Amino acid sequence: MIFLNYLRRTLFIYLLWGIILSVSLSTFVLSTRIYTVEKGAVSGLRNSLTTMRVLKKENDMLKRRIEEVRSLLPPGYNERTHDYLILMAIDDIKKGFQGYIFTVEDFSRGDFIVSLPFRINGELQSYTSFVKALNYMENKIIPSVRINTIRMNVTENNRLTNIHISGEVRIPVSGKGGSI
Repeated sequence: MIFLNYLRRTLFIYLLWGIILSVSLSTFVLSTRIYTVEKGAVSGLRNSLTTMRVLKKENDMLKRRIEEVRSLLPPGYNERTHDYLILMAIDDIKKGFQGYIFTVEDFSRGDFIVSLPFRINGELQSYTSFVKALNYMENKIIPSVRINTIRMNVTENNRLTNIHISGEVRIPVSGKGGSI
């Protein structure tokens, strides 16, 4: 009987220690897994924050570039037709070539370009104003001016007399002559 009581008490203590040990071991394993998951979540959050910073910098850079492109567009670009903008550019070119014969042809519409061919003929009046007008045409961005030919007649005294220029004013469009 004594042995049986001793065995019951010992078995109870061993069971109690076994339960305490298994609960402790389970808690340790569970906390290790939670720590690993939290560590992965923190690492993922850091990566997300880094990616967000990079994307913000790229977004700011793209916004600056869009503003740079918009600054190159002529005033009223979104409100006016491409034909109107080309005709306004033709008027600006005419101002630089006053006294010359200025002829334009019909609009040419391609998939991505609308253009208006022109010709300028006349006697050279001022070499300086002629160079300024050519410089204006070369520096025009939108609509751009494409000079196909410049022909100059020179006299025996090496003086320019007649000027013949052919070119076109062009503006980009998106698909089949639509608006950008």
